[in-house]
Amino acid sequence: MAELVAREEVRVSVEFHAFALQEEDDMEVPAPFPEERAEVPGADFLTAYDKRLDFESAGHTHEAVLRGRLI
Repeated sequence: MAELVAREEVRVSVEFHAFALQEEDDMEVPAPFPEERAEVPGADFLTAYDKRLDFESAGHTHEAVLRGRLI
């Protein structure tokens, strides 16, 4: 049976309807956020780049909470 090992909560700033998760070492990311960001109407909620994930939000500027669990 799976057992919860850890739970983490991280607050992120959302600006201009988007935020990103990317490799910690910026030198490893070919195009750091917000470069190449798809800012077209109807863009996907999640866009994957090499070593970076962009997330779109309906809110313009706010703080979002990301929650993760390690099982």
